[in-house]
Amino acid sequence: MFAMRRGFGNAAAKNLLMRNGLDEELIERVLAIPEDRRAQRRRSDESPSASVDRPETPAVDDDEAVTLDAAGMAVLHRLRFEADTGMHRMTIAECPAELQRFAMIRLDDDGKPVITAKGRQALKHFACVRALNSIQCGLDAIPMSADIRIWLESNLFLQRIGNDYKVTELGRDWLEFNRSISQNRTLA
Repeated sequence: MFAMRRGFGNAAAKNLLMRNGLDEELIERVLAIPEDRRAQRRRSDESPSASVDRPETPAVDDDEAVTLDAAGMAVLHRLRFEADTGMHRMTIAECPAELQRFAMIRLDDDGKPVITAKGRQALKHFACVRALNSIQCGLDAIPMSADIRIWLESNLFLQRIGNDYKVTELGRDWLEFNRSISQNRTLA
């Protein structure tokens, strides 16, 4: 929500909170939280609980933009297919390290990589960007499933006009935001 507020303003953040069923008073209290509060230590930060048998993984900033190359996306697609069909054949050696680092995959009890909810969310995000970009470019074959179309319309990124779709101003801003993240991560 804070990232949306920083990127698109209070109105977009308020819209997101309202769609999630929060009441007006709570939304106003949440939006009143200053951004510098996020940098303050929380009570849970004071005494981190380290498990003895769990290996330590590097900490990842939740606000850090994660962009994957085509190989990383292909691995996520394959792991989603394997999870949906129950045919687990991929090994952790075939997976880019970033996928585990950013919690898009994890090892199951048998030591096989499986896609996480965050990995599935990354695939959906990629599909939304691709579909919106296709519409903006005027491509005829739009790769868009019903859930992607509904997500884009409910977030006011896409507007239906007759039998066609139009990318809204908010949608253009969202696409530009995603392109800038991708370009910044590629250059870094």
